[in-house]
Amino acid sequence: MKKHKYVIIGAGPAGLQTAYFLQALGLDYLVLDAAPACGAAFVKYPVHRKLISINKVFTGSDDYEFNLRHDWNSLLTDDQGIKFSNYDTNLFPHADSMVEYLNGFKARYDLNVQFDCQVTNIRKTDKFVIETKAGDVFEAEICIYAGGFTKANLPENIDGYEHVVDYSDMDIEPSHYNNKRVLVIGKGNSAFETADHLAGNAALIHICSPEKLKFAWQSHYVGHLRAVNNNILDMYQLKSQHAIMDADISHIKKVGDQYAVTFHYKHANGEVETIMYDTVLSCAGFKMADDIWGEGCEVNTQFNGKFPCLKRNFESSNISDLYFAGTLTHVLDYRKATSGFIHGFRYCCKALVNILAKQYEGASWPGEAVPASAADFTQSIIKRVNRASSLWQQPGYFSDVVLAEQGQYISDIPAEYAIELFSSKSVYFVVTMEYGHSESGDIFEAERINKDAYNQGQESLFLHPVIREYHFGVQTSEHHIIEDLEADWTDPEMVEALEHYLTQCMVALSEQSTQTADPERSKLGEDA
Repeated sequence: MKKHKYVIIGAGPAGLQTAYFLQALGLDYLVLDAAPACGAAFVKYPVHRKLISINKVFTGSDDYEFNLRHDWNSLLTDDQGIKFSNYDTNLFPHADSMVEYLNGFKARYDLNVQFDCQVTNIRKTDKFVIETKAGDVFEAEICIYAGGFTKANLPENIDGYEHVVDYSDMDIEPSHYNNKRVLVIGKGNSAFETADHLAGNAALIHICSPEKLKFAWQSHYVGHLRAVNNNILDMYQLKSQHAIMDADISHIKKVGDQYAVTFHYKHANGEVETIMYDTVLSCAGFKMADDIWGEGCEVNTQFNGKFPCLKRNFESSNISDLYFAGTLTHVLDYRKATSGFIHGFRYCCKALVNILAKQYEGASWPGEAVPASAADFTQSIIKRVNRASSLWQQPGYFSDVVLAEQGQYISDIPAEYAIELFSSKSVYFVVTMEYGHSESGDIFEAERINKDAYNQGQESLFLHPVIREYHFGVQTSEHHIIEDLEADWTDPEMVEALEHYLTQCMVALSEQSTQTADPERSKLGEDA
């Protein structure tokens, strides 16, 4: 039996990113992967081979941290030694480039990965015992599962779902669909990616699910439908045979060489209709594997088994010392931020390692000393909001924290975790970047605040910095820096408004401290 303190399951982007930070701290770890190389999921997915993760090479800046705001594929490094753009410069790159990049990343940093190790069982007594298909056994004090989604989310609630061809198994040669009638189940990006791929060949494509279609540009959630995949919406509304349907499917029945599919429409006064198709494709997504959890490792799950139940520190809610990295941590910000995607979970991996170092290695959360003054806090915040990638890529979820009395600035920490972690501190500020809320149905027609209304930042609709004051874990005030078209928060008026806010907070803190130190004065104040 081979023993390591930390064992990571999966050598995809999350496993490698976690390994990189563990190695940087000199900790004992091993990564196990079933494949012969890194990034096996990207060898097959997405099946149509175009990634929709933005790879914006030209930003007008040579600031590495700023550029990560527009680089959705690179993993985080301290030396900036390898970037995804070294392998592909297309705005929407090829999936093969991700495979090359991940293997290049592993090689450059000489990460400790053992391939051809398909994990078949993880059980726990006092430590984790990890068994592989080849018969190897590993022991770990802390297990980190970075295996992602590996099981198809088939529409098993539909009578006759066995006639459905899953996304993983579909024929992707467009000519094989010439003049065919095609039903695509699902309304996520994989469904529309598939429909776009076949739109010029199929006679008719219907995309169906009971859920209302949501657009990423409207919700600001990148898991909703992206514009790069929505050409078929034009064809639908401009009357070119293809269509989108809000409906429940009750059953699918094979009739000769075709399939009769019965729909119960959501917005047609109870109408039920049966339509014939030549093929039915399922693009209903994936969920977490459920066949590797052994005795003592029966993981609680959420969203019908799609995700594990997690604490704010990425630890299983019911299995101590079992942590998750990568896509599965999206359960903590599901459909709100970006932890389901590389440009989001790379920061979760970094935070996870800091959490592990604090929990098991006796380390403190990394931070920088800052003079305890409103002016110095202002400068630190302004510097970060103008270039930090974590706050930008994980809006409302990741934060920076200013410990006011201690004069310490802490970066790249999940906000809710931070609020709880520092709840014993008398005063601290949590810095995030967030979108506002519009009552308008069309975000492109929303009335925006005048750029000179520096003290009305709370009315901003687009992504903008938010600073919240906490006293012993309870929020007491907040300040919004007004949105800016080019995300430039260096205007002297913006800076002055922030410094004024922080000064007021610090004065109140000083007065409170004085009263606490002088009980008689405090009592007199109360009597007055």
